[in-house]
Order: sequence, then C-alpha cells, then structure tokens
Amino acid sequence: MGGKITEGEIKKGLKLEVIRGLEKVGSGRIINLQRDKKDMDLLKKGDECGILFEGNVKVEPQDILVAFIEERQKGVL
Repeated sequence: MGGKITEGEIKKGLKLEVIRGLEKVGSGRIINLQRDKKDMDLLKKGDECGILFEGNVKVEPQDILVAFIEERQKGVL
C-alpha cells in the first residue's frame, strides 16, 4: 500500500495500529518500506512511501496507520 508520513518517522519492524474513522480496527507490523522503488529502513515526516504490512486486518483507503515502539521496563521497588 502507499501513503504519506504525516508525523515523526517510521522504521521497518515497528508495530502498527490501524485506525478507521475513530476506531482501532486492527494491528500488525511493518515488514518493508520503499521510497522511489528502493528499500528503506527509516523514513521521516513528509516522505511518500510504499509499506508492506503484516497484520490481522485488511487496510483500506483512508485508514490511518499509527506506528509505535513497544518498550518494556523492569520495575524497581
């Protein structure tokens, strides 16, 4: 699928949430990114790109993909 990065940056391997309207409809992760038919590891705000997505929902036109990093921190008492 194709799209434009509107905020921040995205990296290959990041997790994604798929937003349709105002509702989260699925999730997955970025398998590959391309710009000008070249594989990329990182893209930034304003870049147009192709995204290969693996997830539990079919992405439709006008869906919003929100990429994020999930971090786990060890609790300290």
